[in-house]
Amino acid sequence: DNISNKSLFDSGIQFGITQHGTIISELAYHKIKPIYCGDHPIDYFDIGFKANTIFEYERYILNHQKLVFKDNLKDEIGKFYYMHNIHDKSDYILNKSNGFSLNGVKNRFNYDTCDLKKIYK
Repeated sequence: DNISNKSLFDSGIQFGITQHGTIISELAYHKIKPIYCGDHPIDYFDIGFKANTIFEYERYILNHQKLVFKDNLKDEIGKFYYMHNIHDKSDYILNKSNGFSLNGVKNRFNYDTCDLKKIYK
C-alpha cells in the first residue's frame, strides 16, 4: 500500500526511525522526533536525535518521550533545507568518515564535491 507522508504526519506518531532517510527534517518540522543513525547531511544541524551506538539507538527509542527539540528547530531546518536542496554546491559527502577535513579549505562552497576530492589527493 502507498502511504503519503501527510498521512504519516497526521497519524499521531511520536517519533520516526530511519537509518539514512531524507524524512528526518520533515519529521522534525512536524514536531515528530526523528531518531536515526549512520552518516547523514543533517548531522551538521541541530535537528534530530542521532544514535552513535546500538545502545544509544535503543535508549532513544525506549525513552523517546524524554527527547526534547531545541528552541531554534525551525531555523536549523531552514538552514539544512537551503544547503541540501537549494544551494548548488555540496560538500556533505566529504565528512569525517571519508577521511576528509574541510577545516583548512577557504570558501569551500565555491567548489563542487569532485573539485574538493582533487584537493585532498
